Amino acid sequence: MMVFIGEGGTGKSHVINAFRCFARGWGIEDKIRLSASSGVAAALIGGTTWHGLTKLTKQGKPHSKGKVIYDHIYMLIVDEISMLSLSHFGAGADNLQNLCARRGEPFGGLDVVLCGDFSQLEPVGNSVFDTPSINARGTTKRYELHGSFLWNNNVNAVVELVELKRCTDKALASILQALRTGVFSPSVFKLMSSRYYKNVDGVVPSLSPKHTCIYDTNKQVNEHNFIAPHLHAINTGERLFRITATSTDLSGQPLDPAVLSILYSKPVLFGEENAGPVPHIDFYMGMTVSVHQGNMCVETIGVGNGSHACIVGVLPKGALDPESCIELQVQLPVGCKHRTSKVLKPMSPITHLLLQLPLDAPKSFRYHGLPWNVYPLPLMKRKTSNFKHAQFPVRGQSACTPHKAQGLTLQKVAAAVTAAENKLYVAISRVRRVEDFVLLKQFTHEDAAKCRPNTKIIKVLQDLRSVEQRTLKRIHNFPQAAVG
Repeated sequence: MMVFIGEGGTGKSHVINAFRCFARGWGIEDKIRLSASSGVAAALIGGTTWHGLTKLTKQGKPHSKGKVIYDHIYMLIVDEISMLSLSHFGAGADNLQNLCARRGEPFGGLDVVLCGDFSQLEPVGNSVFDTPSINARGTTKRYELHGSFLWNNNVNAVVELVELKRCTDKALASILQALRTGVFSPSVFKLMSSRYYKNVDGVVPSLSPKHTCIYDTNKQVNEHNFIAPHLHAINTGERLFRITATSTDLSGQPLDPAVLSILYSKPVLFGEENAGPVPHIDFYMGMTVSVHQGNMCVETIGVGNGSHACIVGVLPKGALDPESCIELQVQLPVGCKHRTSKVLKPMSPITHLLLQLPLDAPKSFRYHGLPWNVYPLPLMKRKTSNFKHAQFPVRGQSACTPHKAQGLTLQKVAAAVTAAENKLYVAISRVRRVEDFVLLKQFTHEDAAKCRPNTKIIKVLQDLRSVEQRTLKRIHNFPQAAVG
């Protein structure tokens, strides 16, 4: 097992993509599987999530024992390992033995490369390098014990990237170094404090559309994403369009919102806290959205759950013509600078949203009449014993949480997160220059104190760097050994 580490912005994802291109050139791409701990990170490298690849349930337990599907695979690369818990790491590794038909071999006999930065976001639960916890019966949790054994006994090579590629100025590099170490010089602290942006709107800051606001909670993100399209329409004069999800009982009769709120243990739309019982999407052409529910084919087009895309149209054609739309007034939350905005509601049914994908190469297939980087996203239909529901599984992406931002490179960032748990570091390290980020909260000395690194992580990095020295020594001696 090889561990591939580096700070945020050192180019870990680029190295993985370069390796994938190398494998494609040699005709062995089908022998390699790419994975990551989150959907966004997996989409960046054209892979799948760890849970999806190792066939784990949401609770982190295997659910497909006995099915052999990876017997032809040689290598597995896992990105953003810092957000993968010890229990899920061990459970996935254990199930790989069944999926590869190689019981008794670590990871089912696959060569494994773990990539990430342990100074970024930590998982819910123990990290892969932690000591296994004890359950209520006083015994060690099985999968945590297995994961700990693999980590402590199978790391035989380490490579660390040290040169920042994303960051292009020394001022930002000094801020990022201070956030990682918790040591702020007076000049760095002053520079950090000067990036404070006072919010005069009360709800959503009046920033450029290029800014991605990063918040601590999904509730804050949803509030921002609900208001942002309306403010964009007011400021630019562009039209907004609304698509409302359809919910009916099995006989086809529309369901009352009160009934919906009872049938769903969580709100209808995206499983978020304040999505509301009657979901809808307000959007404009060119708006950036994120795709959810995992209904896009990752291995075919390289885009999966959590991926970003741009709305460029709808199907059928003519559904958004002014003649087929009506105007309605939308009340924005109290406290917002602008209270109302005009929305055009499509009258004719829409079957697909046209999404422009950020792909670096043509897909293996394309739709007739559409550019190679445009994907028609269909309605996601869901049926239970009580009702039927249809919706487009997308939402605005002018705001997100640090977990959705980790791994991305963003044009501009407005950070409203706490300095604890490395959240502020993750938010700021998404940009290239110090001018590209602002703080929506004042940075104080108390915040600087929260940036001190975890002593356990310091010890792990020291151990990994000692293994790296041995790895580099083997690489240096390899040509001589080969000649001898």
